[in-house]
Amino acid sequence: MVRFLNWRKGQQSSRDPVQRPDTGKQQETRPQDAAEPPSPTFAVGDRVVITEHVQVFPARSEGEVTARNANRGEATYTVQFGHHPPVEGVDDRNLKRMAAHTPGIFEIGTRVRLTQPFDGVLVDEDLAAERNDPQIGDHRVHRDAGTVGTVILRRDGRDEHMVQPDRSSVVLFVPSSKLERLEGCIRVIDDGQGGVRFRQYFAYLDAVALREPVRTEEGRFLPEGAVGAIRPMAIRTTIVQEMQESWRTDAYTVYFRHEDGEISWLRLAANMLQLQSDLAGSGSRGF
Repeated sequence: MVRFLNWRKGQQSSRDPVQRPDTGKQQETRPQDAAEPPSPTFAVGDRVVITEHVQVFPARSEGEVTARNANRGEATYTVQFGHHPPVEGVDDRNLKRMAAHTPGIFEIGTRVRLTQPFDGVLVDEDLAAERNDPQIGDHRVHRDAGTVGTVILRRDGRDEHMVQPDRSSVVLFVPSSKLERLEGCIRVIDDGQGGVRFRQYFAYLDAVALREPVRTEEGRFLPEGAVGAIRPMAIRTTIVQEMQESWRTDAYTVYFRHEDGEISWLRLAANMLQLQSDLAGSGSRGF
């Protein structure tokens, strides 16, 4: 079921007069008569993840609490998702504090980037680690700083994460000191056979780059790395409905502006796209 959470309930001040049925007189409420505001579940500055989609943001989108609103015994929050405008009225039941906010801890599905080069060896057929053990072998594996991937396993009690670089079959054992968190939302899907697979979600107006070149129906050429924006054309539906359809089908409408000012709209699979913020040294911005 879709829940739209960008709303505010009316508030009644504890100073408003109320009717006492036993006397028929209007009296001021006493402190014990007023609804006690809930103890804050989240604090301003907390990093959180939503458990259901909110407006154009899919479930598992990460954000930061920027304000707390006590409202007739309930708590709602204003949450900032990346570079997008803050969303007000997010129910605390739809929020989960990110354990991954603890320095050096990244949960399964977290998008990360190498801050330093990885120089290791194959310790298994498709698994590499930075080891200095001659018995392991000498099949070297190198990845440059700036390599982007997804955490697929966190080893309890060890300062290492298993990271699957984008479009690579070799998984890396990487110490947390060499990783930085990226923006983006990954859904972790249990395949029912003891494994997991990952699906990346994009939000409305996310700046995205092409992973490979594309030619439009008009014959215009867009090179690898060309930047556009997730921007569905909602003609007979709403933007929220269009984004929900994209999350369901794993395909997105992307807006590109060419150097001559002409515009192209393309429907592209998610695996053709990556967030512009994934690219080292770039900032994420809307169009």
